[in-house]
Amino acid sequence: MLEREHRQPTPSTGGPIGPSADSPDHTQAVRDAAGGQLDASTMAGLSDGLGNAAVAELLAAQQQTYTVQSGDTLSKIARAVLGDSSRYMEIFEANADQLSSPNAIRVGQVLRIPSSAPAVEEQPTEQAPVEQPAVEQPAVEQPVETAPVEQAPVETAPVETAPVETTPEVTEEPAAPEGTTYTVQAGDTLGRIAAQVLGDSRRYMEIFEANADQLSSPNAISIGQVLRIPAQQPVVSETPPEQTTETTTETTEQQTTEQQTETGNQEPTEETQEQTTVAEGHAITDNFALVRTDPPELASTETVIPVGTIVEIVEETTKNGREYVKVSEPAQGEGEEATVWGWTSKANLGSAKEFDTSLEHDDQIPLQGLRGLERKMAVIHNTKGGFLEEQSNALGIDVAAAAGTLQVESRGAGFSNDGRQIIRFENHVFYDQWGNRNRDTFNEHFQYSSGQRWKGHKWRRNATDAWQTFHGNQDSEYEVLEFARSLDDTGALKSISMGAAQIMGFNHESQGFDTVQEMFESFDTGIKPQLEGLFTYIEGNNTCLTGLRNGDYVQFARGYNGSGQAETYGGLIEDAAAAYRRVLANHRARQQNTES
Repeated sequence: MLEREHRQPTPSTGGPIGPSADSPDHTQAVRDAAGGQLDASTMAGLSDGLGNAAVAELLAAQQQTYTVQSGDTLSKIARAVLGDSSRYMEIFEANADQLSSPNAIRVGQVLRIPSSAPAVEEQPTEQAPVEQPAVEQPAVEQPVETAPVEQAPVETAPVETAPVETTPEVTEEPAAPEGTTYTVQAGDTLGRIAAQVLGDSRRYMEIFEANADQLSSPNAISIGQVLRIPAQQPVVSETPPEQTTETTTETTEQQTTEQQTETGNQEPTEETQEQTTVAEGHAITDNFALVRTDPPELASTETVIPVGTIVEIVEETTKNGREYVKVSEPAQGEGEEATVWGWTSKANLGSAKEFDTSLEHDDQIPLQGLRGLERKMAVIHNTKGGFLEEQSNALGIDVAAAAGTLQVESRGAGFSNDGRQIIRFENHVFYDQWGNRNRDTFNEHFQYSSGQRWKGHKWRRNATDAWQTFHGNQDSEYEVLEFARSLDDTGALKSISMGAAQIMGFNHESQGFDTVQEMFESFDTGIKPQLEGLFTYIEGNNTCLTGLRNGDYVQFARGYNGSGQAETYGGLIEDAAAAYRRVLANHRARQQNTES
């Protein structure tokens, strides 16, 4: 349940913009304009009227930089100065030393502009089978195991058996899911690759972190290099050590598999996934679900479909290996017509379970102009803020702290796109719940680190199989869960963290459920039971409750995430809470100014 720590990108080595245009017609306009800094809209006008080369000369006169103006976005700037809004990631990568994300620009900031040479057309994804499964973005000080170490049976007292690590302080080498690699082509950047194979150029850091063993910076890729591609799944933070140190409890006898489905043990087919998604409904889950023009261009527009919009798929198509859908919003009442939004990336769609109108806040914050963490916190406020505020007031805690906890734990998401609740299977907890009485079998199939037990998790179905990591890929998490359920259903379900708040299954009684199966089924019905679980946990944990009432986020994290990383995760939650308060205060200040 711990939020990932992102690496700080190194500066780009992108060169200056190209030479001026050959035609003399634009010369005077360029000279006239070069006297002052122009905004993106003016630049776009010059680009349309004079050509990109003219704008290139203008930028050359301005020392190949651009000063951010009010209302600018990187895509607008890319359209103005490079002639193509889709090249905004090139500007971001050229300024990676001063931008934490493509949305983090600020008015007055001076950006370096890369070469205006035309971008190379993206190639279809080249994939080849690989042995390693995906991991989520690396955690702080994730240890690396130099080789899979077989766990030996222990004949003496019940001690934990786990692989011995030779370099516990080194970051664990990321791995990728089976069959998911990409060979770098001429003209590629991590941003373009992320857009092509993950459906979102903003996920380029996930590719970088999955290849940290071979990339020194996001700009250090080379033609022919084979990159591991992470899974297209929401990222969940690690389980809090505090929740994983519960004393071993007796579980029921090994359960039969007749009560369980086998879908987690096989790769779901496209048909199965589509049927599941259609049955449960679609919703817009991405903060920047851009509407695109009709095929074959599918060019980005300035229109964004609001987060939480329930939609139906009208039509589907594929371009460069990426799926796009035409969506409409169902009619709200009898006699009304459906609202056709148009085309957007299919990656922007998720499960309708993620949204519940009864949880929304009455005072909706407009998302226009918001970027990064502030936009994410505004989305949490809009979609869940009414319920969070009500429950926080009842406990006497700051609603911003509850919102910040959701952001850090799961980025506010409770479900994968296929409608299954987000889980994380904890090997060391399964050892406590079942493995310490079945060591030989446990050691044959599961590993975890001997020092920090919540790290170094691997598994294998058969003793002859290679060890695999599985965190960061929800299909893999469910595969491990279903296998563990075949060994002990109750013990396996007690060993997972569930939903948006990532509550461990062994807390089912304090959550108000007689069995962990009931808790799992309840959390799987929708986002509201998951949020109720957050407040039930806080109310029942004095360390968490007093910490939040006193504004002590480190104390809260000690009770929620464990003492080992209390400072780190207390800081993360405090930052998210501060962003929530800030965006809400700014919104209400604008309302007051409007009223006055």
